[in-house]
Amino acid sequence: MARKEERSVAEAETLQEQGAGPALSLPSMLVIGSVNGTKKTIVYIGLVCVMATISGMVFGAVVE
Repeated sequence: MARKEERSVAEAETLQEQGAGPALSLPSMLVIGSVNGTKKTIVYIGLVCVMATISGMVFGAVVE
């Protein structure tokens, strides 16, 4: 049972990284920051991180 839980956590973390990875590359953050401004960029990055974490947790709960 513990091995299955470890696998689910690993899959959820992978999904989280895949979901947030391309959206939070340094070049894209710089472009977004130059277009939208610093405050909006910080909010955007925070939302991407939160939503990627939630989607990873939901995926982990569903797979479990």
